[in-house]
Amino acid sequence: MTSKLNVNARTRDIKLWDDKVTSVDLAPLRNLPKLRNVFIRSSGLESLDLSPLAGTPIEELRLVLPKGLAITLPAKCRALAHLIISGGPESLDLSPIATSPLEELLVFDSPLTEIDLAPLARCKQLEIIWLRRTKLRALDLRPLAALPMLRALELSGSKLAAVTATSGFEALEYLHLHDNPLTKLDLSAFRSLPTSMKVLNLPVSLRGIIDVPARKKLEVAFRGRDDEEL
Repeated sequence: MTSKLNVNARTRDIKLWDDKVTSVDLAPLRNLPKLRNVFIRSSGLESLDLSPLAGTPIEELRLVLPKGLAITLPAKCRALAHLIISGGPESLDLSPIATSPLEELLVFDSPLTEIDLAPLARCKQLEIIWLRRTKLRALDLRPLAALPMLRALELSGSKLAAVTATSGFEALEYLHLHDNPLTKLDLSAFRSLPTSMKVLNLPVSLRGIIDVPARKKLEVAFRGRDDEEL
């Protein structure tokens, strides 16, 4: 079943929550001057074309998708500050949103195995990144090191065996790496953060293997499952 949206020039919010829907025609959303928020949730979706959102003034795009559904993010969204994706693709290209004023990127409960964070280096207002409960096995954080407002990295519950970082991350307060099969981690990239870092959650596999820098007001925990602290 294809869902058709009833909109007009005053439409601000779009909310579609229907697991019977297999496709959504977003063409009516092109050039809506007051469109701000788009929420789409359907476990029955077989395809989703987001291109009609390109150039629209949306501020938040929230998608709850079947796992494995491929999508292409809309480009030239000059007001997009919040992008939230649950489920969805195994590979996600972030280059279409490189010029958006993104503040928050949340991807979780996802089959994601591949993502290049380099396009986010241009998102100077980015504060929060979640890549939680994914299938990622390796992640290069170096493109994020110079982001001046990045304060939270939530990377728990995935398959991460390797994380690459570098010096920087001057505003980082929260780093969550627990519930990953990491056996080695170089914390030198984060040693310059004694004043900003507040919480550091590491996997239990690293207990006794790495030296965690002692910092006043820094909470360090070695954790297993998301709801368990060891």
